[in-house]
Amino acid sequence: MSFIKDIFVAVIGFIAFGIFGICLICYYPFCVIKKFEENYVRKEFYKLSKFVMTVVKFVSKSFVVEFKEKNTDGPCVVVANHSSILDIVVFSSVNFKDAVFLSKGWPTRIPLMNKYLKAAGNVIFDENTSFEELCSLVQKAFDKNLKVIVFPEGTRSEDGTVKRFHKGAFLIAQKLGVPVLPVCVKGLDKTIKKNSVIVKSCDVKITVLNKIVVSNEEQVLDITRKTRQLIAEEMEK
Repeated sequence: MSFIKDIFVAVIGFIAFGIFGICLICYYPFCVIKKFEENYVRKEFYKLSKFVMTVVKFVSKSFVVEFKEKNTDGPCVVVANHSSILDIVVFSSVNFKDAVFLSKGWPTRIPLMNKYLKAAGNVIFDENTSFEELCSLVQKAFDKNLKVIVFPEGTRSEDGTVKRFHKGAFLIAQKLGVPVLPVCVKGLDKTIKKNSVIVKSCDVKITVLNKIVVSNEEQVLDITRKTRQLIAEEMEK
């Protein structure tokens, strides 16, 4: 019976991702008609994200969302652990409609995905982007009252454990005078493992932790470590 359930979940996941991919392609002409208007593209990607997460909820053994921080409105730097390809859509589960990603690496090198990322107002940067230029790009997002989502580990964890956090996101928060909003994503690493496309039924929990204010540059390293520790401890619960 368990084997049949695993096959069913895998098939549902495969169909969901197939629909997601088809929608990305089919949305392209509509985006052209809309002249890739930022709010339109971001809204449509949010809808697709909600669809994927609805499927994840359906196949999960349990799916829990907890808000320890009650006020998530306004510009902030959202930092989360990164263990699954699903992390790019998980924030629809906490209704972060007004959010963009700080993005670098392989997603920005995929022609169609790169177009969508830029059109939706995500902050795209590369090795040649200076810290001052990056802060300027992030500030433009904050000026639109958007959150900026960052995965401070820099890459997906192989085994779901929380790796070392880089301090860049926290330096940006300090320099631009916005709080850090930590989010713990637990269980998605087992739902779809790294380098796999097979969906499995697992327990999933998304926890929005309390905001942290980075008052001065001297605090950055300590708060980077503290935030990582808070998320790691939440993973163990």
